[in-house]
Amino acid sequence: MSNIELDKNVADGYKLLFDTFKHLTTLSTSTIIVLCAFLKNVFAAPEWEILISVILVAFLVSTVGSVAAMLFYAEILRTNEKIEDFVQKGGQCGFWISSLCFLIGVLLLVVFSIKNLT
Repeated sequence: MSNIELDKNVADGYKLLFDTFKHLTTLSTSTIIVLCAFLKNVFAAPEWEILISVILVAFLVSTVGSVAAMLFYAEILRTNEKIEDFVQKGGQCGFWISSLCFLIGVLLLVVFSIKNLT
């Protein structure tokens, strides 16, 4: 594989990661909005109210982490620079934090819903 093909493949990979973060941002933000709208209508007297705060913080961290990662990858694509170790670790850190916070938020939302809707 030539350097040009490798560079194109790497750039395509970053574009896919960028799209992943874009979707995480959309899902996390919309979940925050929908949850806030449902809180007063669906859950009149919710149990385990602390979960609401944890869920909102998890989705907020996922959103902020995803936006930071998108800016990070956009800068790499814009400057067309090679990745160094510290840069790669920063991107991986953003990926894991955003993804884990999103999954934690979803799981806790399911637990909260099961507890309050049964």
